[in-house]
Amino acid sequence: MANLLSPIQGEPTINFVHSCQDSNRFRRGFRAVSVLFSLTGGLESVGREGLPKHGSFLLLANHVSFVDPFLIATAANQEFHFMVRDDALSWPVIGSMLDFFNGYPVKRGTPDLRALKQTIRLLNSGNRVMLFPEGTRSLDGQLGKPVDGIGFIVKQVDVPVIPAFIGGAERFLPRQSFLPQPAKITVSFGQPLDFSHFANEPRREQYKLIGQDVMAAIGDLRFQQGYD
Repeated sequence: MANLLSPIQGEPTINFVHSCQDSNRFRRGFRAVSVLFSLTGGLESVGREGLPKHGSFLLLANHVSFVDPFLIATAANQEFHFMVRDDALSWPVIGSMLDFFNGYPVKRGTPDLRALKQTIRLLNSGNRVMLFPEGTRSLDGQLGKPVDGIGFIVKQVDVPVIPAFIGGAERFLPRQSFLPQPAKITVSFGQPLDFSHFANEPRREQYKLIGQDVMAAIGDLRFQQGYD
């Protein structure tokens, strides 16, 4: 597992979730998540002020825990939609939370055209979407390779693409664990990415290069948080 060297300081989410511009139910959800994590180590947000305040955008983050979607939405203080493995929506407690926070199903182990189309439709309809380019949770906190569909989605929509990194969730609720542990969690948001320099590449090569650029940007945020 990665070593945390000198984490950057962010703004505690509990300081600003009362001002969420989305629905009342999301404001209540963000408050509940913030209170929960304030009791277990704290949830902080870095770079939230740079996120678009209106319109759709695609947020791409690392993935280490089932709680990642809740952490990102609360740290951003914005409502998102996101893919979740289809069977997880039926799990006790976690499944209800995933549904509350706008999770929609994706089949694992095979290309799911329906989930890809739904993602594109959501973005083109003005919604915010978060995705995890690695396609599954990391075993050790290290960043993995992006799945092929990320570059495809980016090329089908005309919205800002923003990287994010979640640090600390791998200690709060690691893979293969259902018992949370005390841990401070920081979510860092980067600047919108520009893929225009790939425009002359073959289509499939563009998909690959976009995925690599996304993971590199997430890696930069990871380094800024003090991970080696």
